[in-house]
Amino acid sequence: MLRFLVVLLGCILLPLSTHAYSIGKTNGTSGQVLRWHTSNIGYYIYTSGSADVLDGSDLAAVQNGFQQWSSIGCSSLNVSYMGTTNNKYNMASGADTNGKNEVGWAEGSEWKYGAYVLGLTQTSFSPESGEISEADIAFNGYQNKWSTNGKSGTTDILNVASHEEGHFVGAQHVLGGYSSSNPPTMAPKADPYLKSQTLEADDKLLACYLY
Repeated sequence: MLRFLVVLLGCILLPLSTHAYSIGKTNGTSGQVLRWHTSNIGYYIYTSGSADVLDGSDLAAVQNGFQQWSSIGCSSLNVSYMGTTNNKYNMASGADTNGKNEVGWAEGSEWKYGAYVLGLTQTSFSPESGEISEADIAFNGYQNKWSTNGKSGTTDILNVASHEEGHFVGAQHVLGGYSSSNPPTMAPKADPYLKSQTLEADDKLLACYLY
């Protein structure tokens, strides 16, 4: 039996110590920690990427974010790019599980979460062990324009991807305990000054705790 967690819609948080990071558990603040039971995880990106970016830098930004989560000295986490997928839809945009971890853009009415949600990660996990078995990410291409070059009126891909990729590996939203001028990547909102692009110390501590 698998359960599903849509992170931006009712995720469960458990603050740890005085650090600004949070994890999920299978039964609220009890039960098993939600995490992968392997440090080596693969993912695929929808071959067309974002309809707003035509030079391939959209796929590169997604890979850049995952590389940050995989380059933490105290963690064994290794999230590897496995290539592109032709699957336009994934769990986060309404499709069923398929055993592949996929990242893509929801460019039409399949996006059901409103204009103010920039991205969403959905995971499937075992309620007995907390083991994540699949995680998919969808970015809102229906009501947002995307870029990798800071173009006015667009949303920066890496600024959102790094955050959603944190959910992908088991990190949850941090609701407090940090400076508003220097928020962690896992703060609930993407930082308008693009600080969400790169991981802060507490984000890295979370990865080291889980892996």
